[in-house]
Amino acid sequence: MEEGRRTAFRKGLRVKKLRGANDVYEMTWDSDGRATFAMGSPIQEGRFHIVWLDIGGHEILP
Repeated sequence: MEEGRRTAFRKGLRVKKLRGANDVYEMTWDSDGRATFAMGSPIQEGRFHIVWLDIGGHEILP
């Protein structure tokens, strides 16, 4: 997802804003694959910086 390229995650990765948490997103895949992340300040101009917060199963959600 670099600037000028993709504008969204691919369909198999379900990404949505995590309810009750400012600027934190949840990504799900498969039946119990989950990750939470936030968007950090860019390290390189024109590239997104994703900060992974937690990766695992359903148990990682608050």
